[in-house]
Amino acid sequence: MTSAAGVPGAAVPTSWQQDIGVASCVSIAHAFSHFFQLGLPLLFPFLRDEFDLSWAELGFTQAVFYGVSGLMQTPGGYAVDRFGPRWTVTGGLLATSLAILLAACASSYVWLLVAAVIGGVGNSVFHPGDLTLLNQKINPRRLGYAFSVHNVGGNLGWVIAPLVIPPIAVSFGWRWSLAAAGLAGLAWALFFVTRSSLVAAPALSEVAGRGPARRTTRFASLRALVTKPVLLCFFFYLLIAMAFTGFNNFAPSALQQVYPIDYHTAASAITFMAIGGIAGTLLGGVVAVRATRHDRVAFSGIVTASVFAAILATGLASTAVILWSVAAIGFFTGITNPSRDTLVREIAPVHARGQVYGFVYSGLDAGAAMAPIVLGFLLDHDLPRWVFAGSAACFLLAAPAVLELRQRPGAVVPGSSA
Repeated sequence: MTSAAGVPGAAVPTSWQQDIGVASCVSIAHAFSHFFQLGLPLLFPFLRDEFDLSWAELGFTQAVFYGVSGLMQTPGGYAVDRFGPRWTVTGGLLATSLAILLAACASSYVWLLVAAVIGGVGNSVFHPGDLTLLNQKINPRRLGYAFSVHNVGGNLGWVIAPLVIPPIAVSFGWRWSLAAAGLAGLAWALFFVTRSSLVAAPALSEVAGRGPARRTTRFASLRALVTKPVLLCFFFYLLIAMAFTGFNNFAPSALQQVYPIDYHTAASAITFMAIGGIAGTLLGGVVAVRATRHDRVAFSGIVTASVFAAILATGLASTAVILWSVAAIGFFTGITNPSRDTLVREIAPVHARGQVYGFVYSGLDAGAAMAPIVLGFLLDHDLPRWVFAGSAACFLLAAPAVLELRQRPGAVVPGSSA
């Protein structure tokens, strides 16, 4: 088999120490991106009182954030291939941090929307940048573990945000909680861009040359985005995002309307889900390294998660069952994460990997943009059970799509001999 070292953008053999360092830096950047995603939703009660907004108007801020992020993911993937992932991810950290700082200074609802736009642009580059960087810098035999750690980083961002933002908001005001988050993000952006270990391969546009050769590579990259496997991946991620948005943005409010539980118990659902996701993702990394049918792994996890979402929709669960069900949703979807990233890697041509990652992951943002408006409308009209019933339906609709993503014959699987 041809050595990966001879292919621009392909990973080359590295040591455990190098892989741990790269995976750690990239995963912390991913954690910041998820932390910022919950910045405004966790403060919805404060923002609702401050600006006299409805739940639907608050949900619209997230629709703008994820809508912009989704539209910019494919251009963001092109930027990754053109300029390299380290600089692109650094730009994402700077933009999302500045957006949070702008929200902290907002004097009206309009400025919250402006911050959402800037944050969406920054958020668009994390998945194509992070995953391209891991593909370029991590030993192919350990990519399954790296994908697992990367997903754990995102879940940690969701775990930490509810533990940090609300207490600061209660003690010092919601503006100070956002300001602290934004300053922390700027500090990590500075650290990230100075890491020489994150210097990746030359941009593919430079390798492709100029004139006709570059245009040929560009057209081949665009054609790769409209193949059946890539479109199925987009559809899969869109539905998964719609399922998750109900929990991340509206679970505390919906749970309080469906069940006789207090605010703190309802708010802890996000943490339970994120902790379950971390445990599932860690196990999923081991599974991804050893599995030969990643499509079946993803299918099984998604279908099982839908069962627990349906349990919450019944309105009959006890408090313990509520929290365990939420944790189970995180756990079983977490198991699928490294396998789904492996599937995307296998369908993405190496010359357009950043663009394919960007396009596929724009499905996450598209789903997350659509869901908040619908869910906010449902809560405004006293239909909270549909937050969970809708999530169960989206999981079930997503499951069959992933079975079509069979690994290509002869492809190198993370964990196998390169």
